[in-house]
Amino acid sequence: MKYTFLLASLLGFLLLAGCSTTRVVLVPDPDGKVGKIEVVTRGESQVLDQAGESVTVGSLLPPAEPTILSQEEIDSRFGSTLQNEPAPPTTYILQFRHDSTELTTASAGELPAAVGLINRRNSCYIVVAGHTDAVGDKAYNTELSLRRANKVRGLLIEQGVEARCIETLSYGENDPLIPTADNVAEPRNRRVELVVR
Repeated sequence: MKYTFLLASLLGFLLLAGCSTTRVVLVPDPDGKVGKIEVVTRGESQVLDQAGESVTVGSLLPPAEPTILSQEEIDSRFGSTLQNEPAPPTTYILQFRHDSTELTTASAGELPAAVGLINRRNSCYIVVAGHTDAVGDKAYNTELSLRRANKVRGLLIEQGVEARCIETLSYGENDPLIPTADNVAEPRNRRVELVVR
């Protein structure tokens, strides 16, 4: 399960019994899900599993009893930290014509949106992963998926994205979006997944 937690200094470096302390706060994911974390120091632990649950820890002290911070308290104490949290990754699924490195018309139309997002985020972590359906030879499909990934990489570079910021991967038919039997044509599996962080 994905979760987000906020680790922030408690009013800088306060001294408590000769040690600095840190506050750990569990906040929900952007989609509202709350995970679970265990905070361990000095051989003792506290489990946080509720939104806003917080614990103070120090290098020389065991974790304190958890408390619940209201959203207002979280915003007041950690608002600037949360505002600077990176945006979650955005994935674009770009489809290809059968046995080709030519994007479908709809997918070609999505590429400008991806470039726009890369520019707005000033992103230098872009993953371009090529895939195929299960028709044909596995080795050929691995090579085709790499050509598809490189095609999208080239299109991004043409639009001004720095080459050093793009990682290309090739999965062939090994990671289908829609599982099928061998030699089944599935257009949705003929794709590149473009992930912008």
